[in-house]
Amino acid sequence: MSFATRLKKLRNARNVTQQELADYLSVTRPTIAGYETKGKEPDYNTLFRIASFFDVSVDYLLSGRDYPESLSPSVHPEFEKLYDDYMILSQAAREGIDILIEKTRTMDEDDIQSLVHYASLLLYQPKYKNKADDM
Repeated sequence: MSFATRLKKLRNARNVTQQELADYLSVTRPTIAGYETKGKEPDYNTLFRIASFFDVSVDYLLSGRDYPESLSPSVHPEFEKLYDDYMILSQAAREGIDILIEKTRTMDEDDIQSLVHYASLLLYQPKYKNKADDM
């Protein structure tokens, strides 16, 4: 399913008019119509705000994959910086993070804490030490 179809289905399922969404995004109604029918795509900031409005992840809007937690800042305001950091990573790094997220879906709390602990231990390696100090 394309972004255009997914956006239109979300909007209709929530009984939101194109004008209401346009007002929220501070764009015109024809812009929303373009997203839904003309193959136009929003910029990153607008895409993020659309995800926030519908309380879905950006991944869901773009690919149809739905993670348990939304990356929406309205749900998790502290994720906004993390999301910005994620977006500047290389494609390979983002793919690695996506794989980790997918794998943690089946983990229990103890295993997730072990994974976090392991990641913290990795930061003590000399190649990460200076970078970790900057955080």
